[in-house]
Amino acid sequence: MQTNAALPGVTIEWVNHASFIVSAGGMRLLCDPWLTGSAFNNGWRHVTPTRFSAGDFGSITHVWISHQHPDHFAPGDLKSVPPEVRAGVTVLYQTVPDKLVVSWLKSAGYKGTRELPMQQWVRLNDDTELLCGSLDDDSWLAVRTGALTLLNVNDCVLKRAEDIADIKRLVGQVDVLFTQFSYAQWIGNPEDTQRRKADAAEKFARIRLQCRILNPQYVVPFASFIYFSNTENFFMNDAMNRVGSVASFIEEDLGKRAVVLYPGERWKVGEPADWRAAAQRYDADVRARLDAGPVDVPRTVGREQFVSYVNDFLKRLRRKNPLFSLFMREETTFYLTDHEQAFRLGPKGVRAADAGARESDIATCSENVLYAFRTPWGGNTLHVSGRFQSYVPGGHLRFFRVMSQLHYYNRTAIDLHWVAAQCARVPRGVSRRLARLTRRAAQTV
Repeated sequence: MQTNAALPGVTIEWVNHASFIVSAGGMRLLCDPWLTGSAFNNGWRHVTPTRFSAGDFGSITHVWISHQHPDHFAPGDLKSVPPEVRAGVTVLYQTVPDKLVVSWLKSAGYKGTRELPMQQWVRLNDDTELLCGSLDDDSWLAVRTGALTLLNVNDCVLKRAEDIADIKRLVGQVDVLFTQFSYAQWIGNPEDTQRRKADAAEKFARIRLQCRILNPQYVVPFASFIYFSNTENFFMNDAMNRVGSVASFIEEDLGKRAVVLYPGERWKVGEPADWRAAAQRYDADVRARLDAGPVDVPRTVGREQFVSYVNDFLKRLRRKNPLFSLFMREETTFYLTDHEQAFRLGPKGVRAADAGARESDIATCSENVLYAFRTPWGGNTLHVSGRFQSYVPGGHLRFFRVMSQLHYYNRTAIDLHWVAAQCARVPRGVSRRLARLTRRAAQTV
């Protein structure tokens, strides 16, 4: 990194949570704007209110969205931007096969939406270039302007040395690192505080490893300025890392400079930054949120409506994909806390089951399970929000696996004519067996 006197004019303006603005060389790049309201089906809320609003988008030249999670990709906030402003903003997104986010953005009026090629430097202007990479479904972004490089690893789970080293080889020297500092999904039941403390401590180890390999001069802990806001998950707040303790660890244990910014604050990269004042304000906000208690409550779906919707969904699925009933054999039991009733879910439908909350794979309210059926991302939303409990070993994994399989078969249609054509190309014995399976599948429609 250059000496302070020679630093390019790069400024970081803090928005909230995982969102900030990088200003350099005429570019104002806004990352992951989740500005208002709740996320993950009324499971998360900001610890601190956001000052940046949809009306401020007029000063933004580019928006980068890391992945589809609603605390990074917030359609409601993006829709609230005036239409004439949307047309002038270039939105950047990783290149992925499904094109869902890109298609939505273009249909919403963000005509300048652009897919970033993976692991290739892309020049935005004479002064700035970007490099986007991915890890699982999440993506990271490097911003290079002059001799200064900022790396936003966002929600990428960088806890393996080889993954971090791969990024290092692609990006080169990292001057400013933005990294997550607390847990962000279900970690045990209300009584499992020690489990959550262990997961929170793992985040310190993760930051240590990232700093050892990437060797940044500045570290910005971020993407964890939330609290679990629902009566079903409020217990999850008991072991969340506080940003002040993380910043102290970064400076005292790792020998790096910590940067903590409060919504609306700006920092010119290279200038002294005292994180303590912002950390104290966040601590006060966290205490106020926890003292006030949960602000979101579960909503009940009528039992008959719930059962009818699930069975109709499965009926449509069997019609769309007749082989679904043949290949999907796994079942799961879930307990609806608002109805005090367990249900068994399998390929043929959902039915009442004789089990309690502690004998079921998960225990949650009807709203959450219905949301998991209505949206392809509903199961993942429930897992991240933590709005459930699970006492059967591996039970919650089985529930989410079944939901994932259901949506896989739902978006993968099977054409019986295609199956029949394939039967004609294989040996007779196999062909007859496939024909019997096809007839049996057709009878389930």
